[in-house]
Amino acid sequence: MSGRLAWPVLRTARAVLRSSRRELAAVCVGGLVISGVLCLSLALRVQMAGVATPPSMGDFWVSVMAGISQPYPHGSQPTEMRPLNIPFGWLTVVLLPCVLSVTVAREDGYLDACLVAVGSRWSFWLGHVVAMVVECLLYWGAVMACCAVATVVANGGLTLLASPWLPDLLPMERATLAEAPYDMGAGVALAVVTSLAICLGQLALSQVTGVRVAFLVAVALVTGSLFVMSPVLPGNLMMAARSTVFTVAYPVEMRDGMLLPGIEAARVLLPAAASCLLFSLLPLVVVLRRDYLGGSRS
Repeated sequence: MSGRLAWPVLRTARAVLRSSRRELAAVCVGGLVISGVLCLSLALRVQMAGVATPPSMGDFWVSVMAGISQPYPHGSQPTEMRPLNIPFGWLTVVLLPCVLSVTVAREDGYLDACLVAVGSRWSFWLGHVVAMVVECLLYWGAVMACCAVATVVANGGLTLLASPWLPDLLPMERATLAEAPYDMGAGVALAVVTSLAICLGQLALSQVTGVRVAFLVAVALVTGSLFVMSPVLPGNLMMAARSTVFTVAYPVEMRDGMLLPGIEAARVLLPAAASCLLFSLLPLVVVLRRDYLGGSRS
């Protein structure tokens, strides 16, 4: 990116960040509160179970991003029906960044002033992309900071290796087929990149359908992951319970059918990153032609 283009991009990003700073602060606080509650829940379970080893940062991360075990495989005959326990904590933490995408792609007079100020549609769009990336990273940085603080308070280790006793304390009864050690490093990176891809995809779609429809589509894709085990639905990539860390990478015969392979974070990390790049550049086709100011701009 040349300096001639970089300055208007950074100028636009700064304007977007300044206009949405209150919403960003509210979303980050919300993520901190929900993550703190989930971390506190794990700490209480550890204390009640009398576990000798204090929880690590990886344990607290899994407590926030565990999600739920994959649903019954299609065509299986379960011998024991289990209720669907919707992970509202995980769902809230994952969907909060989608609110940031709405504030970045706001539909009001601000867009007119911002476009006129920078005088370039390229800079206008890329500045919004930069602002979206910054806000998303700040949000997940807040979540990680919450896990780090909880680890320090619990006298645990600041490592992303989850403890062998962790699956027994979390509701992941049909996911814990793999054996320790549970390395969450790639899982953390995949969760952040997938969240960024969701937000950028939502931002791109809003240029065509508007922010409300784009937000509903993002919510539907994430929520649908609770009922369908597929890497196509991004929510599955952000559930620790559905990764190969806790679910072995080949089908396992169970009483209720064949358990599908878990999702290997290292393998899908590159496609997730590529989708971020795609959602950043492809909307330029629309942005360069869209009428923002109500005139006959092409």
